[in-house]
Amino acid sequence: MLFIGIDGGGTNTAGVACNEEGEALAFSLADSTNYHNVGLENAFKILEKLVISLLSQSGFHEADGVFYGLAGIDSKKDKEMMHSVLKRIPRVKEFTLGNDTENVYYSTTFGKPGIVVISGTGSNVFGRNAKGEEWRAGDH
Repeated sequence: MLFIGIDGGGTNTAGVACNEEGEALAFSLADSTNYHNVGLENAFKILEKLVISLLSQSGFHEADGVFYGLAGIDSKKDKEMMHSVLKRIPRVKEFTLGNDTENVYYSTTFGKPGIVVISGTGSNVFGRNAKGEEWRAGDH
């Protein structure tokens, strides 16, 4: 099994492919995938190329799951627009789309209650309490 995590920021995008044991098999960098800055079609092309590169490097034909954590996915409309584009990326069985702040949150808290702040090209704050309630502030 192969899982891909993508952290798409306002400046650049990083992707890693891991097996089911969490062993990193491939890593790749790309340009910004914030569609507000680069356009929806350019973001798609960059992400498609990144996924194909990670599959090629890791020796897998397809990804069992991909998480796209992308800057600029701040509203329901953003999510719907990008989701419709990501469906076109080949060789991906399933994917989930979120904001890049979620990458930081889960890698820092492992899903436990907490708050994270991103201060880069843009800024975002994301938090989740023990009841699972979420709050977000910043660029959206």
